[in-house]
Amino acid sequence: MKSFINTAVLALCLFITNAVADVTVPNTEQCWNLRNVMSNFRFHFTHPISFCQFYLSNPRTTTPVSVFPAPLLTDACACYLVQQSADIPSYSDKFGPETTPQCNQQYFGTIASEFANQTALCEFMAFIPQAHSPVRSLTAGEVTQGCACLREGNNGWKLSITDHPDMILDTPAAIGNIMTAPPATTLVTVTSSAAAAATNS
Repeated sequence: MKSFINTAVLALCLFITNAVADVTVPNTEQCWNLRNVMSNFRFHFTHPISFCQFYLSNPRTTTPVSVFPAPLLTDACACYLVQQSADIPSYSDKFGPETTPQCNQQYFGTIASEFANQTALCEFMAFIPQAHSPVRSLTAGEVTQGCACLREGNNGWKLSITDHPDMILDTPAAIGNIMTAPPATTLVTVTSSAAAAATNS
């Protein structure tokens, strides 16, 4: 009975959300099938609600998390926000200014504590200037200042996100692996050599 009530509540939330959001939220069955994906969120970022609201603030065709192709991450984030009774943002037409920010080690430290792959996130942020922040405690501008530490360590970003083999893993095998993976319980911070150099400088 409890399971039926939970399913009914989720279905009602999905119906209401679909009526007001730009993002099309998957149906109840599809969200259920994405449960392993959602349970793995905290393996990659500490605050899934903040990240998902950032990610859904614009239509996405690229992803900062290699194991989550953009369509999969979009659907899983939509389901997650509904399940957490969090707002799904409407698409924003605002973009951040074209600037060359200066490295801020404190902001970089916050990013490093929030995301397992800081380089992928920062390259994603640099590809299109963002008006929204993926980090709960930082503004978009502060995130770019933290990412500047990585940019300096990497001698600049690549010209295109699609040139980065770790950024997009849009293959059936990748989707299958994450769909069947056991739920993750801890965030494992993977710091690149460039990030380590930035931290120690």
